Amino acid sequence: MKKRVSINLKIKLLKHIPKLSGRQKQRIAIARAILSDSKIVIFDEATSALDSLSQKHISENIDKYLKDKTVVKIAHRLSTIKDADTIYVIDKWKVVEKGNFEELVEKGGCFYSFIKEQNMEADIDSIA
Repeated sequence: MKKRVSINLKIKLLKHIPKLSGRQKQRIAIARAILSDSKIVIFDEATSALDSLSQKHISENIDKYLKDKTVVKIAHRLSTIKDADTIYVIDKWKVVEKGNFEELVEKGGCFYSFIKEQNMEADIDSIA
């Protein structure tokens, strides 16, 4: 039987440890979200300060540990949302496209353009 570890880590603590890098602060915030009892978790650019390898590893763990929760990911780095059930593409404060990764690539619209801008052609090729 697994024990659930409860960590009570306040944001104020981060302010008192000025030597933490942006990456370290981001990792602590992600850990707090994973350990919380919230039914809905919102990540706003949660992995933006991380290198792509760390981002991939953390994104996989977010998906693994939060599989029974509603997770909202706000991201510019599209690789962080590749496995999302539903992706909303927002342009000028309006939803202009909606679908999963494959559906949005097949539409060839804004999302497809963003994929090309981020040099994710290999991800496009894996769909075909």
